[in-house]
Amino acid sequence: MRFACSIFLSAFLLFQIQLILGKFLLPWFGGAPAVWTTCILFFQSFLLAGYAYAFFIDRKLSLPAQVKLHSLLLILAMASLGLAWLRWGSPVLPGDGWKPVSGSGNPIPQLLMILMAAIALSYTLLAANSPLIQRWYGIGAGTNRPYRLYALSNAGSLLALLSYPIFIEPYLPLSLQAKIWAGLYFIFIVATIASALAARKAGLSGESIKVTETIAPEAPTESEGQGHWSFWLILSACPAAMMLAITNDLSQEVAVTPFIWVLPLAIYLLSFIICFDHPRWYSRRAFVLLTYLASMVVLITNLKGFDLGMIGHVLSYGFFLFVFSMLCHGELFRIRPRVEKLTSFYLMVALGGVIGGITVGILAPTLFTGYWEFHLTVFTSWILLTYLFWKDKKSFLNTGDRWHAIALLLLTAYIITHYTLALTGGYSLPGIQAHRELANLGIALAIALALYLPFRKAAFISWPLWPRILIAMLIFVFECFTVFNVRSTGVAAQEVDRNFFGVVKINEGKIFDPYPLTIRNLVHGKILHGFQYLRGDLEMVPNSYYVRDSGVGLGILQHPRRKMGQPIRIGVTGLGAGAIAAYTEPGDLIRFYEINPLVIDHAYGPEADFTYLQKCMGTVELSLGDARLSLEKELQEGRPGKFDILVLDAFSSDSIPVHLLTREAFQMYLMHLRDEDSVIAVNISNRILDISVPVVSIARELGMEAVRIKCSGQPPVPIPSDWILMGRAILGKEPIRSAAADIRPYEEVIWTDDFSNLWKFLR
Repeated sequence: MRFACSIFLSAFLLFQIQLILGKFLLPWFGGAPAVWTTCILFFQSFLLAGYAYAFFIDRKLSLPAQVKLHSLLLILAMASLGLAWLRWGSPVLPGDGWKPVSGSGNPIPQLLMILMAAIALSYTLLAANSPLIQRWYGIGAGTNRPYRLYALSNAGSLLALLSYPIFIEPYLPLSLQAKIWAGLYFIFIVATIASALAARKAGLSGESIKVTETIAPEAPTESEGQGHWSFWLILSACPAAMMLAITNDLSQEVAVTPFIWVLPLAIYLLSFIICFDHPRWYSRRAFVLLTYLASMVVLITNLKGFDLGMIGHVLSYGFFLFVFSMLCHGELFRIRPRVEKLTSFYLMVALGGVIGGITVGILAPTLFTGYWEFHLTVFTSWILLTYLFWKDKKSFLNTGDRWHAIALLLLTAYIITHYTLALTGGYSLPGIQAHRELANLGIALAIALALYLPFRKAAFISWPLWPRILIAMLIFVFECFTVFNVRSTGVAAQEVDRNFFGVVKINEGKIFDPYPLTIRNLVHGKILHGFQYLRGDLEMVPNSYYVRDSGVGLGILQHPRRKMGQPIRIGVTGLGAGAIAAYTEPGDLIRFYEINPLVIDHAYGPEADFTYLQKCMGTVELSLGDARLSLEKELQEGRPGKFDILVLDAFSSDSIPVHLLTREAFQMYLMHLRDEDSVIAVNISNRILDISVPVVSIARELGMEAVRIKCSGQPPVPIPSDWILMGRAILGKEPIRSAAADIRPYEEVIWTDDFSNLWKFLR
C-alpha cells in the first residue's frame, strides 16, 4: 500500500505543479503559446534529471545507501519549500522580484531560470520517485510487476491533468493551490520514506514484500535486438514532439490556458497507461492502420484550419494523437527490458521526451520561419517507424498482411476518385456538392471492395510488397504536405520572421473592385493583424477593425475632448500595423504596448513596412513588453497614462490574452484613465470564442456602462469587427447609442487572475 501511495502521489504532484506554475507564469510573458511549450521543456528536462539520478544511485549505491540519500534529499526539498514560503509567501510561486523586465530579450532563459528557482529540487525528486519505487518494489517482490506500478503512476498523472481544469482551477485561488500542493508533498515524503525503509528491510533480510496482485507478470519480449536504447529513444521522442506540436497549434488559435494544455497531454499519458497496463490493449495491425487513417485526416484538417470549426479541429487532432501515441508506446512496451534494466529504460524514455521538447520548444522557433514542426514531426516519425518495422522480421513489412492490401486499394481509389471528380466537375453535382468528402470516400470504398473481393483468397494478397508500397505512398503524401506547408509560408510574402511569440509575415495583395489597389498585410500566425493601402490618398485611412464606424473609431471620434478640439491621449495594448495612429491629430499622444519586437520592427522606424506611426500627426510612444506588466510598472513609478481612450487589442493570432481581461487587470486600467469621460475599448472579434459575457460582467461590477458595437467594415476591403466600449459618461450619447447592438441579459461571469473559464464561451 505504501508503495502504491508513494508512486501515485508523486505522479499526481508531478503534473499538478506543471499546470499551477504554467498558469501562474503565463501573464509574466504575455500569454504567448510558447510559454507552455517552454515550461514543458523544463519539466521534461528535470524529469530526465530525476531518472538519471535514479539510474545513478541504482547502479552505484547499495540499497541502504540509496534509502539514506533519497530520504535526506526529500527532507532537504521540504525544507526548501518552507524557506520559499517564508521568502515569497508561497511554497512554489515566485515573488514579484522575479517578474521579467520589459523588453529584456529572449524570454526562454528567464522563464527557465524562474522555474529552476521555484521547483527544481522538489520536481527532480518527484521525477526520480517512479523508477526508484518500482525498482525497490521489484527487489522486494522479486517479480516484473513494477511495470503495473508504472501504469498506476500514469493514472495519477492523468487524474492530476483532468482534475485541474474541472475541479481545481475554477474553484481554488492559485495561492491556495500552491499551499495544498506543498501539504500533499509532505504526505508524499512520509509515504516514500516508509516505502524506502520497507524495501531496505526486505532487501537486507532476503524476504519478499507481500504481493496482493492476482495477475501474473508479463515477461518482456525484447526480441531480435529491438531492446536497444536507440529504439527506446525514438519511440519516446516521436510522440512527445507530436504532443507539443499539436498543443502549439491549438494554443495559437484558441487561448493559452490549462484546458487547452491538458487535452493533448492527457491523451499522451492515456496511451502510456493503456499500453503499460497489459499487452492485450495494443494490437500492432489495428493501430498501424488507424494511424494511417488518422494521419491523412489530420493533415487535411491542418490544411483547412479552423474553417472546419473548433470541434472538428480538436477531434481530428485528438484522435490522431491518441492512435499515434498508442502505436509508439505500444511498440515501446513490446520491447521493454527486464527489471534489472528498468532505470536505464526510463532514462531513455525521459531523454526521448527531452529531445522532443527541445525540437519543438527551442529548435523550431530558432530554425523555422513558420509553424512547420507538426508536418515535419509527422513525416519524420513515419520514416523512423518504418525503419523500426523493417528491422523486426515479424512485422507486416516482412511477412505481408491482407489488411494492408485493402488499405492500399482504398487509398489509391480515393486519390483517383478525388482527381477524377475535381477534373470532370463531379463535385458540383447536386448529390455530391454538399457531402463531397463522404461521396469521395464512398465511391473509393466501392471500387476497393470490387477489386479485392474476387481475389480475397489468393496468396498474392498477403505479399509483403503491398505494405511496402502502401507505406511508401503514405510517406510520399506526408512529404508533399510538408513541402506545401513550408512553401506556403513564403508565398506572396516579402518577409517572414519567427520568434518566441509566433510567426509574423508581411505580404502584399491586389484588389480590382471597385478599383485597382495594392494592399500590404501584417499576418500573425494565421490571422490578419492589420494592413495598409499603398496609395497616397488612402495610406492614412484607418481600416480593418479600426474603421470610423467601428467601436474604437466611434470611441475616439465622439470623445468630448476630440469634439471640443482638445488633444487626447490614447493607450493601445497591441501594435499590429499601427492603424489606430491614423486617428491622431496635432497635440495627441498615442502609446503602444507591444510584447513582440518583430511587430515593432515592421511597424516603426525608417525601414518599417507600414507608415502609420511615421506619418501620423500625434506623438507616438512605444513600450516593449507585456502590456499588463508595463502598465503596472508605470503605476509603481507614479506615471499613470491618463488615457482618454484605452484600447485592448493584444491578440496573438486568434488566441485570447486572458490575463489582460481579468478583474485585477481592469482595476489597474481604471487607474490609467484620465476622467469620467474616458473609455476602454475591447476588441472581442474572434472566430472561436465570444468573450462578451466576462467583459460586460466586469464593466457592470466596476460601475461602468457597456455597449457592444458590431461593424461590417468599409470598402474597399470591408472586414467585420466586434467591440465593447466601457465608460461612465459618453456611451449614451449619439451616434454611439444608435450604433450599439442589443446586449442580451448576461449571467455574471467575472474572470480573475485565479479563475477563468473559456469552455462556456466557445462559439
